[in-house]
Amino acid sequence: MAYTMNILSELNFSYTQVTGSLDDKELHLLVLAFQIETKGLEYVREILDLRRTEDVSKLTVEGLLRLSELERERSIDRDVRMVILIKDPIIKQVAEVFASVNTRGNFTVRVVDNDDNGALDWFGYDKVEQVKLKRFISKLD
Repeated sequence: MAYTMNILSELNFSYTQVTGSLDDKELHLLVLAFQIETKGLEYVREILDLRRTEDVSKLTVEGLLRLSELERERSIDRDVRMVILIKDPIIKQVAEVFASVNTRGNFTVRVVDNDDNGALDWFGYDKVEQVKLKRFISKLD
């Protein structure tokens, strides 16, 4: 797995792209890195882009449940909204399991097919902020 994490602190926004294959250990490390990088943000709006991820066959339910504990910890004192962008139907199923296990309290996850426009609305950004974020994201692709 390779990933790039980009944070726009002034808007409490994170955009992470994951490529290649993904397993429990790599996903765990990604979440830990995210927690470190976003420490201090009062709330977080995150897009996790899995559209270039090719293989999730090594992810396990046990691994997703362990990850759920980490996610619960990171959202105890702040509001976290995550959108997972997907294009592969198998990856969508895994993302939906992740969303169903993790959506509670201050942590909410949505799975979206190949479109980040609706995510920015759901995150609560106004039109000016959305334009800024779209520019930010377009520079990363």
